[in-house]
Amino acid sequence: MIDNGKAKITDSMDELKIVIPSKKNWFVILFTMVWMGGWYMGFKSAMDGFGENAFITFWMIGWTIGGCSAIFVLLWSLFGQEIIRIDFQDLFLEKSIFGIGIKRRLAITELNNIRYEAVERNGFSGNNDMSIILHGAGPIKMDYGLKTYTVGFSVDEAEAKYIIELIRKKTKK
Repeated sequence: MIDNGKAKITDSMDELKIVIPSKKNWFVILFTMVWMGGWYMGFKSAMDGFGENAFITFWMIGWTIGGCSAIFVLLWSLFGQEIIRIDFQDLFLEKSIFGIGIKRRLAITELNNIRYEAVERNGFSGNNDMSIILHGAGPIKMDYGLKTYTVGFSVDEAEAKYIIELIRKKTKK
């Protein structure tokens, strides 16, 4: 089999580990870097009036939130990853940047309906190619109780189906 997928897969007797890097949208990355330069200039010039004028103070709060959001998008785009790890009892899902992020532990005995579902990618579904932040739905879905977890936002259909087969084999589902 040709190993040309995005995911890095490590399978041993004790554990299956699948690391899926974030989707790289180079336009968004470059635009955000340039935007951050303008953001910094605006931040620096507004600092002169901070505390003296109520409008500038209020504006700075929003400006800071916008800058933090842009930094998060940039870091997720460059260094974000989804990790699926399976041992004898549990399946672990992680979406993180440098190991910091959302981590979930799911008991294998409670997992159901591990499947592929095509994700509609358009400007109105919230799952377009610009949906690079943690909320983007992936094509790999699994039910756990009354919740459905999705992963694999950046993988193609063939790779998603391959990953699902590996998960099914390891969990015997």
